[in-house]
Amino acid sequence: MHESFDALLPKIIAASEQAARDGLADPHYDSVLCAAVNVYDKGTQDVILALDAVAADTAKPLVGVFLDFHAPLMSGGEPDEVGLLPRFDAAADAIYALSALSAYAHWRDRDPGAVPQLAVDETAARRVVNQVLTRVPEGRELTDAEATELLAAYGITLVPRFAVTTLEEAVAVAERLGWNVALKATDQAVRGRPDMASVRRDIDTATEMAEAWKDLQHLMTDLGLTSDSHLSAAAPVVQAMAPTGVALVLTSREDAAFGPIISLGLDGIPSELLGDTVYRVPPLTTVDASAMVRDLKAAPVLFGRHGAPGVDVAGIEDLLHRLAQLADAIPQLASVTLSPCIASLNSVAVLGARILIAPTADRRDPLARVL
Repeated sequence: MHESFDALLPKIIAASEQAARDGLADPHYDSVLCAAVNVYDKGTQDVILALDAVAADTAKPLVGVFLDFHAPLMSGGEPDEVGLLPRFDAAADAIYALSALSAYAHWRDRDPGAVPQLAVDETAARRVVNQVLTRVPEGRELTDAEATELLAAYGITLVPRFAVTTLEEAVAVAERLGWNVALKATDQAVRGRPDMASVRRDIDTATEMAEAWKDLQHLMTDLGLTSDSHLSAAAPVVQAMAPTGVALVLTSREDAAFGPIISLGLDGIPSELLGDTVYRVPPLTTVDASAMVRDLKAAPVLFGRHGAPGVDVAGIEDLLHRLAQLADAIPQLASVTLSPCIASLNSVAVLGARILIAPTADRRDPLARVL
């Protein structure tokens, strides 16, 4: 003879309570998730009350998941403190919550690292920004020369590039640089097409430069852009070649609530379309910079894969620190984009920079980043 649900309910409650206590008593478990399945329209509240009593007696997290046909469990708005029973309607939500809590606890307990003391010239950097805002109060994008001076104040060396308007100018610049140069289009409408080569590398002779110039003209035609002998729409530049490596993009964006937000990603499709980008808020510690590099999904490319050598990871971390300290010191840097940054075996070369200056107060709200 089968027992009625009313007769079984006390046994169910006792079994649920004992299972929770057994799990909490086991030293191998840091938390316990108790799932109760009920296909009837009563009994759920009794199980909840029993587990509430267990939760009040333990310092370990006890989470209840109630999978049945009761009305949705609504939070009263109070925080889930020690001695209370957090309640969920889905096991996946409960597991995610415990995972997030555990990750936060590990983050709190970790060695936070230290903010490195870098040799920088904040006065020189502020002078560049103030000179621009004096001439253009509403702000603007820095020229290559201004960006070079600003970045140099924080130890970031921008590989010089030289704008050219004719093939003859390109050859003259390349000869002055000693050849082994690149001819590249810098206009975003051209650079934004990874399926079409907007850069010609390893140019060593006038003949190779003429071929590269012609290829760039053909590219402009294929893109439907105005093509002329000066390639003005492509904004071509000549630049010395950097060692072969992995192209990265580092950015800083000034946020009204958080101040500067620093990001790192592989240049191009991985960061722009696939979202493989990591973010941190200054001040950036040694642990933060290290984690940024290693948190990228494409991090194996930086550390070497399939027998390939890795890149200068320490150099990437140093560049992150310098960008973070520059952005943290000067609120007027509305956005900074260092791209591409070529990380090779022994160095990191910054080949391009776009920096936008905007008028704002010299000091941020000191409580803006207090969480």
